[in-house]
Amino acid sequence: MYTKDLVAILTTTDGKTYTLDKTKLLSRTFTENSSSASDIALGYCAAKSYTFALNNLNGQWDDVILTDATMVLSVVDAADETGGYKIGKFYVETAKKENGAINITSTDAMTKFDTKFMGATYPCTIGHLVQVIADQLAIDLITPTFTNSEFTIKKGDRLKGASCRNILALCCELAGCFAQITADEELQLRWYDFSTMATEYVYSDFSKFVADETPTQITGVRYYLEDKKLTAGNDGNAITITANDALFDDADESDIQGVLDNIYNEKIKQLGYLPCNFTTSDFRGLKIGDAVRVTTEKGQRYVSIVTQNKIIGMMQNQVLSVGKSIIADKGYTQAVKGVNDTDIGDKIGYVLGYNLAAYTYTDSAQTLCAVAVEGDNDTRVDTQLLLTYEFTPTEPEALTVTGDVAGAVSGTFEGVIDTTDTTAVSGTQTGDLTGTLTGAAVAAQDAPLITIDYRMDATVQCRMYQRPHPGANTFSAAFIPITQKGGTVSHDVQVTVAGGQIAVDKRGASISLLVKNGTVIDTPPWPEINITQTFNPIVVNASDDAAIKIVDMFESITAGPQVPTGGIFTEIYTPISVVSQDSYIYVGSDDNLLSPYWQTENLTSYNGLAVTSLLDCTLLFNGTYQSSAMGNIMFAPQFEAVDGGRPAAWDTLSMMESGKIYQMDIEVISGTLMVPEGASTDSFNIALGYASAGNPAFLTAKLLQGEVTATGTATSPISNLRLCLRQNVSITADNYKIKVKITEVI
Repeated sequence: MYTKDLVAILTTTDGKTYTLDKTKLLSRTFTENSSSASDIALGYCAAKSYTFALNNLNGQWDDVILTDATMVLSVVDAADETGGYKIGKFYVETAKKENGAINITSTDAMTKFDTKFMGATYPCTIGHLVQVIADQLAIDLITPTFTNSEFTIKKGDRLKGASCRNILALCCELAGCFAQITADEELQLRWYDFSTMATEYVYSDFSKFVADETPTQITGVRYYLEDKKLTAGNDGNAITITANDALFDDADESDIQGVLDNIYNEKIKQLGYLPCNFTTSDFRGLKIGDAVRVTTEKGQRYVSIVTQNKIIGMMQNQVLSVGKSIIADKGYTQAVKGVNDTDIGDKIGYVLGYNLAAYTYTDSAQTLCAVAVEGDNDTRVDTQLLLTYEFTPTEPEALTVTGDVAGAVSGTFEGVIDTTDTTAVSGTQTGDLTGTLTGAAVAAQDAPLITIDYRMDATVQCRMYQRPHPGANTFSAAFIPITQKGGTVSHDVQVTVAGGQIAVDKRGASISLLVKNGTVIDTPPWPEINITQTFNPIVVNASDDAAIKIVDMFESITAGPQVPTGGIFTEIYTPISVVSQDSYIYVGSDDNLLSPYWQTENLTSYNGLAVTSLLDCTLLFNGTYQSSAMGNIMFAPQFEAVDGGRPAAWDTLSMMESGKIYQMDIEVISGTLMVPEGASTDSFNIALGYASAGNPAFLTAKLLQGEVTATGTATSPISNLRLCLRQNVSITADNYKIKVKITEVI
């Protein structure tokens, strides 16, 4: 039985207070992070969040002023007054009334750090800069001394206009930590604490446990300083500090190396743990930064860390520990893949190098363009070369004839001819000559071969030839290098000409690399890149009968010029605008028989469960479903949610004909779906329904039982696709996303 509850004391702007416990809520989620969802990182400054849905079915909250309200969130133990604790103070950001619920999003005081930084006096120490930020926001700093807090920042030109949170993140990177707001609304710089174990879990404590095959060991910390890589520890599985960090402006290389050494020795050196994620009902009050001991199904005991902590629904605790496994492919751990239930894919980068000046050279070799790539044995590079040049062949040698010539000499000679005749002939002479012939007759040569070498670290990987003609010539090639190397590798193009002259205009030679699982480097001595790409606005403009429909659009674009790290491109983004949404788009073939009938809708709250029907026959569920009546939701060919039995109108619909063999496949894309221990798992079933009385099921997928595929022969027409939810069972979905596909078996 649950004895602990997540309780918020809400105070509105008119001074009234309300207690929000599980009896007043339809759903709720508390989240805190110390790193990204994919990799361990330095400098994370994430706000904690508490999102929930108030039960407003009877309009009891209609007159309550929720905008700008504050909350104190705590864990309360009904069985033990001393067993609870305060999580922190939260500020309501949005409150939206929808379908009998009020959906509320709130965050802690970390969002106050999004304020523009008012400035500091330089030079100053990192510790002083963090204190200035805290003072500006009137928040107490409880960790004024930390790793590298005495490092001196010499100038702050590039900090002007930045937010307090961006600058705090830079400081935390160099301090080797993350930042958080404590329960008492104080600023704390923290790292993972291995000195004590917060708790220990055995395998039976988990309702879900996914782990990497082996523990990971963070081996070092690295930083790119112009064309040089500085490393403390070992570079094999190191954490990278943001390149061109503004806090290092004008700093000596030795001082930067000292900062890296301190981070490695004080924070990174002992960072070895098992990346995993688990869900448990045995709530023990974990926090980000905690170290815990876990026991796997095979009885192996490991230390892990808390990088994400979530409390959802009826006090389900979801914990994530991310990290890069040394043996995992693509630079991502299998644990993270399990958490996201998707393959993140290759890291892909692009770099282009070209000649910054015009070249003209004769009978020699010249390296025209170069780039650099950092990678390892998993790095793959697709290369393309392009060369445009003018070729001028060497002039034929001159022939000189002096004196008497005996006999007949016929031919065409270019040059100056002098015979015993008193008349000197310049130019071309054909005919019989008399006298003595000296010199060499050299006619116009065939054009020589141009040699084009593609090289890695000055070693030829591929040699190509072209026999040019006088004037303009073009050469292009695309291939994958025959040799892959680890570390930083230069890629260049060298062109050799003999018996002539080559002239290459500025940017006439280029080498472009598509890099998978590597890092492109654009720093001297490699050619600078100065390319501007303008992305015009995407406008969807369609009439009611057109073939496009935008149901939901997720866009994260910062309008205006953007310069990624390394300066490879300046990209100008313009946000997407949707003029009309009365359309649907199909690209290529679609063998999903549901697609023509699929309806896209958003049911904000259905007995506590938020249901969204997305494009491409995809469904998203969040919240906790609880009802005394059976629930039914139809997704195709219409969208409708009803309590109790299925309406008779559902029996008359028709999607697919009888007598054929159909297969239903459910792909679980992300998230979790669960019921309390001991509850019926025959409670959340996707089914195709027959067009007959009662709308009986044809093919059924019992998702709580792991059934995701069903095949059978339809004995009558199929009317719809629906979800059946069992009554009196608490069903909790956390970002549970699935895709439904129906195909005909031939």
